Amino acid sequence: MNNNEFDKFARMHQGISSTTLSRYQSAVDAYINPSIIEERKLNVAQMDVFSRLMMDRIIFLGVQINDDVANIIIAQHSGQPYEKVAADGERNFWMTAQEALEYGMVDQILTK
Repeated sequence: MNNNEFDKFARMHQGISSTTLSRYQSAVDAYINPSIIEERKLNVAQMDVFSRLMMDRIIFLGVQINDDVANIIIAQHSGQPYEKVAADGERNFWMTAQEALEYGMVDQILTK
């Protein structure tokens, strides 16, 4: 979707004013993406700060966390389809440690 299509969709279907879109575009155009240089064992890598934080599963949200936002995040981090996560979240969905591992909710199971 190009900018003109996005603007038309935002105005006609979402009720966003042209002024608000203009202010948003100005903020996006002025944004500077900070980057870092990370030394690794075999090489040096340059990446933006937000990609580095995502590697550690640290995320920043600009909205309140509601059911939809939580389901989107769980779907992204678990690899499950959004529809499955949303359906599973509509009721009590209890998992064993092994089931949570297979679902993608946890990375590993710690034992003594």
